[in-house]
Amino acid sequence: MKAYCVSGDVTGGASTTLIAIHNTATRRAKLIQVIIGCSGAPADNAAKFAIRRITAADGTSSAGTEFSADGVEGAPVIVATVNYTVEPTFTAGNLVEISLNQRATIVWNAPLGGEIAVDVATTNGIGLQMIAGPALAYNATLVWDE
Repeated sequence: MKAYCVSGDVTGGASTTLIAIHNTATRRAKLIQVIIGCSGAPADNAAKFAIRRITAADGTSSAGTEFSADGVEGAPVIVATVNYTVEPTFTAGNLVEISLNQRATIVWNAPLGGEIAVDVATTNGIGLQMIAGPALAYNATLVWDE
């Protein structure tokens, strides 16, 4: 397994995509871990996030900085994006929903063999979208295998 990561500090808000990874014509990503925490000054509020499949319409975002979790591996082929200003188009439904208190950090790990894969034939990415909660600064990390 070759693990790659991308992290970003972003301002979340209802229906705001924080971070995403996108397939290429030659590589398929499998999402293995998501880490979310509030990096701003949180109060005792709840926030809810969803892992969702992105279709061909990606939206407007900035390039993320991807890196290898193992320093001897080369650069990843999968492309990451952060700070969406125009939302991508998602398929219907949420693959995973994650609720947390803003004073907590959560780590979601895919079950062994149950990684969420980017299907090259039908989708072009996997995004982490905040679906409810106040607009605060969040730090999000995605870890994938390719």
